[in-house]
Amino acid sequence: MSRLAIQSVVRIAGLVFVGLFAGFLTGILVLELSLRQFSSTVYAQLQQVALVGCLSWPQSSCFQR
Repeated sequence: MSRLAIQSVVRIAGLVFVGLFAGFLTGILVLELSLRQFSSTVYAQLQQVALVGCLSWPQSSCFQR
C-alpha cells in the first residue's frame, strides 16, 4: 500500500470516529437539556438507574481508577 493510500484510510477513519464521538456528545447534551424541565428527583432517579446499570454489569469499569 502506498503512503498516499494509507493517509487516505487514516483520514477517513479519523473522520468517522470524530463524527461518532460528536454524535454521542450531542445525544448526551439533548438528554441533559430535556431533563431540565423535570424536577430534581427525576434527575436523581435517572442517576440511580445509571449506577445500577454500572454495578450490575460484570466487567464494569465505572469505578475503576
